[in-house]
Amino acid sequence: MIESVGDTEQIENVLRRYIVEYVTCKTCKSPDTTLTKDNRLFFMTCSSCGSTRSVQAIKTGFQVSLSYPLYAIFDRQTDEI
Repeated sequence: MIESVGDTEQIENVLRRYIVEYVTCKTCKSPDTTLTKDNRLFFMTCSSCGSTRSVQAIKTGFQVSLSYPLYAIFDRQTDEI
């Protein structure tokens, strides 16, 4: 359960950026892609149009900063954090 609108917006923003960078094909906009690693490089291949492109390694830029631990969002039994 996500309590505040600010946290929801942060999580949604991170998910959107991740989907654009690591899921959606840049050529045909299809989400039908696979992410593979070849040596130290990551490649995304589209199953719909066949295009392949390199992507950056997933890094800490896709983390959400919350004012309280993430487990507090999901495991809450009371109204207090």
